[in-house]
Amino acid sequence: MKTHNVTVAERVINHPHNERAIARNVKADTLHAEFDDEWKGANSWIAVFSNGGTVKRISMTVTNGAATVTIPWECLERPGALYVSFVGYLSGNARIVTQKMARPFLVVESGEVDGGAAANPSPDVVMDALAAVNESKASAAAAEASAKASAGAADESAASAAAAKRSAESAEQSASSSAASAKQSASDASKSEGAAKKAEDSAAAAKESAEGCAVKAEQAVKDANAAKETSDAASERANQAAASASGAASSANAAASAALQIANNVAQGAAGSSDMAKQKQQIAELYGEIANITGGFRYSDGVIYCPSSKVSASGSALTFGSTCTASGTSITLK
Repeated sequence: MKTHNVTVAERVINHPHNERAIARNVKADTLHAEFDDEWKGANSWIAVFSNGGTVKRISMTVTNGAATVTIPWECLERPGALYVSFVGYLSGNARIVTQKMARPFLVVESGEVDGGAAANPSPDVVMDALAAVNESKASAAAAEASAKASAGAADESAASAAAAKRSAESAEQSASSSAASAKQSASDASKSEGAAKKAEDSAAAAKESAEGCAVKAEQAVKDANAAKETSDAASERANQAAASASGAASSANAAASAALQIANNVAQGAAGSSDMAKQKQQIAELYGEIANITGGFRYSDGVIYCPSSKVSASGSALTFGSTCTASGTSITLK
């Protein structure tokens, strides 16, 4: 790669003496330019190369006051004088341009070359601008088509939006109706819940009452059974008392008969000691029966007659029931 150096000061281009380029080199020669401070204020830069009737404009970038561009091969296609100038564009449409070179580069003839000219042209600012314009036109056409398509889509969207609005209004009415139905259902449910609560309370009270009745019935059954048992026991005791009374009556009758007999004998002066002993025995039996029937203690002629329910005998020992009490030398018999 061959580099040709120039400097730009006071808008004048300078390069070493006898600076030459060989014709028919393609993309193998570059131009390196050093600029003074004036060029640092530009926003964009262009290098313009010309040789005979061939002119190429190349965009370049100046960094730290320097720029390097490739010399267009079209301007090296034939021997001749190669001119270059630089254009800088400042803000506010201001432009700076270099002076025409007083001493251009010399392009000398080359040796024989196999093949023809290079097929791909070098980039040119004008051609790039035209390409950009064409591209912009194509983009504008595409944008217009897209806008028309978008307009059609917008119309369809508007129609869909209108339909959606109608559906939304219908849905809103349906939702309002559903809300009213839900509110009514909630009210009915609340009433049903209150009725159910009352029914539940009534059922609980009825259950409690039934359970109480069942307990009372069970107690009544127990009381009836106990009463029956008491009645049966009373009947048994009554029967026993009746039997005892009957026995006592019999004994009394016998004692009365014996007493009558003994009285007659006494009256006739025929009563003996055996008759008196028999009478005493019968009287003792009578008092014993009376004590058993009444359940109380009886006393007669120095003898205490004890009911068998309150006194039991074992040999020479007597055992009194809980109704009898002792205090010192006194015994209370009940």
